[in-house]
Amino acid sequence: MPGKAPEPDAAAIPRVASAARRDFIERSLRQTLAGLPPGWIVLLDGSLPDPLGGPPTRVEQVLAHPDRGIAVLDLLPGPVAEDAAARVRALMKTQGWRASHGGLPQVMHLCLPLRALPDLAATLETGFAAAGPTALRRRDWLADLPQLLAAYPLRLVEPGATPRPPPLMRARAPGARTAFLGLAWFWGAVVG
Repeated sequence: MPGKAPEPDAAAIPRVASAARRDFIERSLRQTLAGLPPGWIVLLDGSLPDPLGGPPTRVEQVLAHPDRGIAVLDLLPGPVAEDAAARVRALMKTQGWRASHGGLPQVMHLCLPLRALPDLAATLETGFAAAGPTALRRRDWLADLPQLLAAYPLRLVEPGATPRPPPLMRARAPGARTAFLGLAWFWGAVVG
């Protein structure tokens, strides 16, 4: 109908809200992690296989420390990974972590409202103190965790350090601008 504004794509609306929520959570996690003791890492967008053979469950945030263990973090409101701690332990067992790393780290599942994120350090301390120490022969198990969970690490910038741009945004090779301008001139001459 002429003069009528196009209707918004209903599928795009949740993606925008989800992207904004994700950016907010990532910024909040960075601020919270700045207050945690050294050694903590955050993994994003991991997945846990379904024990019944169904599709994997997405885990949005996983925190890990070499001396404490693993915390699957679900922020509410939002999706909750059912039995996440048990599923992480089962995945580690099936992948042979006892043999390759000398045991299994402590694993806990936290479901916190987003407003409780500033208290994350105290929550982690209380939870891992109740679980007991992690008894692993090797401390390098953190390096294998992103691959196990098919997750990627949240890159943190140490205080006072200069952030490095992602690999795709680094300086171009010498002559790249000249080559681009030459192509632009060529296609301008062909089309124009």
